[in-house]
Amino acid sequence: MLAVPEENRFFAVAASILVMHTLGDIPFPVVVGYVKDRLAPHCAQISPEDGASAACRAEEAGLRWTLFLIFSVLLLMAAATFAAKAVADRKMQTEEAANADGRDTDARHPSENNPADLSLTRGFADTRQDV
Repeated sequence: MLAVPEENRFFAVAASILVMHTLGDIPFPVVVGYVKDRLAPHCAQISPEDGASAACRAEEAGLRWTLFLIFSVLLLMAAATFAAKAVADRKMQTEEAANADGRDTDARHPSENNPADLSLTRGFADTRQDV
């Protein structure tokens, strides 16, 4: 959130949570169900008394592939998150070193240098009421 001006951080956090839920929580169970239905179509219902049917047991490999695909996607997303954090940390260290040398990079708040961006941030800042 260092890229967002302080007065807009609440809005940025809310927008990021909305995007995360819209792209993750809502469609992911549907996608997982679709993949499972394609890879193991006879495993629709398991009864508590009988357990899995013979057709479902025959599609055990499809269920394993479904779980493998789900966890592969989750691991890739986690790896991408850690990689993005590492890149951001490296960029922050570079900026701090440049600022310590007396060079000003102004990379944290680019909107302060761009009049077009500044007008947008002022619009949000003007509507916020401090209590």
